[in-house]
Amino acid sequence: MSILFYDDKADSLAELYLSLSFDDVHGRWLELLAGLNTIDKIHILDVGAGSGRDARYLAQLTGVDNQKAFVVAVEPAERLAHIGKQTTLGLNVIWIDDMLPELINVKALQHKYHLVLLSAVWMHLEPIQRNQALAALSALMEDNGLIVITLRHGECNDERLMYPVYVDEIVRLAPLYDLQMVKITDRDEDTLGRSGVCWQTMALRKTFSEDNGQGRNL
Repeated sequence: MSILFYDDKADSLAELYLSLSFDDVHGRWLELLAGLNTIDKIHILDVGAGSGRDARYLAQLTGVDNQKAFVVAVEPAERLAHIGKQTTLGLNVIWIDDMLPELINVKALQHKYHLVLLSAVWMHLEPIQRNQALAALSALMEDNGLIVITLRHGECNDERLMYPVYVDEIVRLAPLYDLQMVKITDRDEDTLGRSGVCWQTMALRKTFSEDNGQGRNL
């Protein structure tokens, strides 16, 4: 299983991930964060938070009256999550052991989120799980909230289990869960320089519906 891979190699992976900045990895959609500064209390969900690099950055975003964001960081690999907790020490970040497609422990918190980030996660989900995953994520979002999904294209040359990802798949599923496409980037080379690997980012906005989408998310 991929979780065992991330646990066994937590130290080396964390060093690799932390060698890159948030801007290095997510620079193509940074402008979409600007809208968060009009929110009173920003709630952010980072699914697959890993070493805590992204959660650390996001927890320092400020809303109205310079109030810093509250981040829920989700990471099922115990050793990697331990490193992530050290990375985000002193910030308004809580760490949850959970995973898609259900996010049972996250749902139990009963929070709604203005931003949901899935960085390097979607390819680990089996295609049959992705409908359920998007439904779960949409149900956790505030109206007008933003979800950002990074897609890894290319072969995996280690024991991690990965599945092909497709922009068209998310485009097809999005309207079922009140999600409207905001941005689709071109493919970019891997920031870690891995041959045959490239990345693409999709950003979607949660649109308002009278039942908040719950009727279609069951």
